[in-house]
Amino acid sequence: AAGQPVRAPAGAPGRGPLLGRGDLGPVKSTALRQRLRDAARRSGISLQQVSVGSQHDAAPFKKSPAAMVGIPVRFPGTPVEEADLRDLEDLVRWLERYLGTTP
Repeated sequence: AAGQPVRAPAGAPGRGPLLGRGDLGPVKSTALRQRLRDAARRSGISLQQVSVGSQHDAAPFKKSPAAMVGIPVRFPGTPVEEADLRDLEDLVRWLERYLGTTP
């Protein structure tokens, strides 16, 4: 609606990093997403589960499990794009925990 701020399609800034729901290609990614959720839980990080749709960069990896992670932003693709630094810091801590515990 006119006069309303443009919002990112998923997630709310300040409520934690994003983890995409669903498989990004023909390979099932259920186990990968579960390991990511477990790492977030062990780190005390709240995740926002979001629908991915077709807007992702997993096409080159169609033979491997893939997961979408990120942070929510407001006003994406504009000069005033905004993110909450706490989400970014939590994303870094989450991925550090995950990479340190990957089998």
